[in-house]
Amino acid sequence: MLNKNKRIINLELITKANQLRKEAKLILNNLDLIKILKKISEPKIVGSLAYNLMLTRDIDIHAYVNEFSIEKILNLLPQLAILPTIRKVQFSNYREFRKDHRKDRIGFPHGYYIGIHSMQNHNEWKIDIWFIKKGEDKSFYNPKLKNLSSKQREIILNLKNSYLGKNGYKKGLLSIDFYKAVLDFGVKNKKDFENYIKNKENRKII
Repeated sequence: MLNKNKRIINLELITKANQLRKEAKLILNNLDLIKILKKISEPKIVGSLAYNLMLTRDIDIHAYVNEFSIEKILNLLPQLAILPTIRKVQFSNYREFRKDHRKDRIGFPHGYYIGIHSMQNHNEWKIDIWFIKKGEDKSFYNPKLKNLSSKQREIILNLKNSYLGKNGYKKGLLSIDFYKAVLDFGVKNKKDFENYIKNKENRKII
């Protein structure tokens, strides 16, 4: 019975991830957001949407630039603000003015950030856009995600679901923490993951 219940939960999480991915792609197409970002950068969809691991309405985009121009980035704000369904647009400078002493900021990229909140069918979606140079996001990318197995995907979704809070993941965790644990250290359950979190500062990924 325990294995059956676990399988049902896994299928529910997979179904949820598939549905959220479908909705996310539709939102990006409706907003034509990638086209707008291409005016000043080389945008790339990353994170849970890119690898079908979504459990929250949160889209991540890295917008690569050759040279930083805060003026060009700020000029996008009015264009984004008038898009349909947009409730909120915000800008933050995490390149020159960082707050690494805050645990909820230490994992952020060194770049300029635009956050968009879009209302879709009574649900609010958050779109995080980071303007950075190529190569500056290596710590946010795991090449093994390209060859993610169905079993690894189930484990990651289960772990993510276990730590979901109202405003993100509990304990200040990021999605990359789950990816590293499963793909680099073979974590298979919550108990293993807790041990990984306790010791991750002393670990060295091979």
